[in-house]
Amino acid sequence: MMDHQEHRNPQPTNTSESTKAPESPRSAHATPATLLQRAQVAPNALSRTDILQLQRTVGNRAVLQLLRATAQMSEASEAEPDEELVDAERPSAEELTLADAEPISVAGDPHTIEYKKVGEEVEIGVSSIWEEIHTIHHDLRRLNLLDPALTHQHNVTKNATKSRKLWESDFNRLDRKIDQKKTEKRKARLDDEDRYETILLELDRLEKELHTVSRRLTIERHTEKAAIHKYIGIAVRINSTVVAEVLGAKMPIVELGTDATGASANTVRYHTGTAGDPIPIIWYKPQASYGAITVDDYSGGLPAAQVVLNPFAANQAVDDQHGNSYTFGVNAANRAGVGTVWPNTPKHGKTRTNQQDYNRVLASLGYDLSAHGEDGDHVRDLGFGGNDVIDNFWPLDSATNRHAFNGWRSTYYINYKKSQTAGRWNIFKAPLNSGSLIGKYFRIKGEENASSPAENNSDQSGSDTTYGAAGIIIERGGTFINEG
Repeated sequence: MMDHQEHRNPQPTNTSESTKAPESPRSAHATPATLLQRAQVAPNALSRTDILQLQRTVGNRAVLQLLRATAQMSEASEAEPDEELVDAERPSAEELTLADAEPISVAGDPHTIEYKKVGEEVEIGVSSIWEEIHTIHHDLRRLNLLDPALTHQHNVTKNATKSRKLWESDFNRLDRKIDQKKTEKRKARLDDEDRYETILLELDRLEKELHTVSRRLTIERHTEKAAIHKYIGIAVRINSTVVAEVLGAKMPIVELGTDATGASANTVRYHTGTAGDPIPIIWYKPQASYGAITVDDYSGGLPAAQVVLNPFAANQAVDDQHGNSYTFGVNAANRAGVGTVWPNTPKHGKTRTNQQDYNRVLASLGYDLSAHGEDGDHVRDLGFGGNDVIDNFWPLDSATNRHAFNGWRSTYYINYKKSQTAGRWNIFKAPLNSGSLIGKYFRIKGEENASSPAENNSDQSGSDTTYGAAGIIIERGGTFINEG
């Protein structure tokens, strides 16, 4: 594999003085027939004088066609391919389509990334631009969550992006030069035949160089993409919420075949994810997980009074030692009851400043979250439309609270209706953190606990026959079945 400097001054192959054999006296006096035979058998042995003589005899275009045909035959007859190029060869940007996909490991699970063609660029689906990776890194640094592996991969990604941009610049430079030569060719074709033939030869040289650069650029794009994928894979293990907030709709497009089979007929009903047809889910934070807490209330002075606060009740206000008053309790709109409908909005851009302040307030009121193994929780997740306010805050067991970070979003696969073909619904399944489910609405149909798991990888995941319109769906084997 050549390095970045090699293609800037590519070594000519057919006419280079550095590679041709020393010119003998005989070659200067060779007959046209001899030269034609030599061009067919050993084109690399032709001297500059030989080529000029052929051009005078048969014309520039004929010489160009002859050398091209001979080069193609020579390439086809090579016994051993260039192993390095074979290994490195990948589809060009022009060849990549939405049908192309590659696996990526996100939070320990294999997912599929969807490619999107954007002009000459290939957007990766998972943050194809360096700026988004940099934003994720900045946010994790602000939260003191960086580790050596992520920092190393950040540098690898930065260097891969820089290298890709350099080769992209060379590709665009050559592309512009070829366009310029094509314009010159059109002008010369009518009034300057010799100039026209010379331009054809120059175009041939530029197109070969462009092909070489294009192949290397494709490699560089894949290298950058792999670096980005690896960075995302490390980052989501540290804090998937930060990654989701930055990537938003560019989160991995993960779509797998439905869990529905022929046996699912009349027993399932899937949904589209609109506000009027939300997708049912099992919520990961049961209301019973939120317990009453006892705090100190200094509103009556010292000594402080012990006050019991309940998560879903109208609690009295309590004061800290500085006279600041707080009314804790979860507003009804933030409670995750059966039938509650919320949008999936991980790229919310909301801060957690108030949550952190309330953690400190509780500590000042004698309730230490860490001593109870708890976190201050947004009862309605920010990624489901919640806000960083006091009536959406309550202590929650740390393991339950962090379940969303540690796999719930990335491993809870849900069947849903994506599109129709001849009136029949195409059903796919995807995890909650998939870009294909961002912005869709979800309806809570139950709570996750030991007796009611998340129905993962079953035909009941995403199914609720109590609402929405039943239709005809295409099950996993391709058969049409009726919904229940």
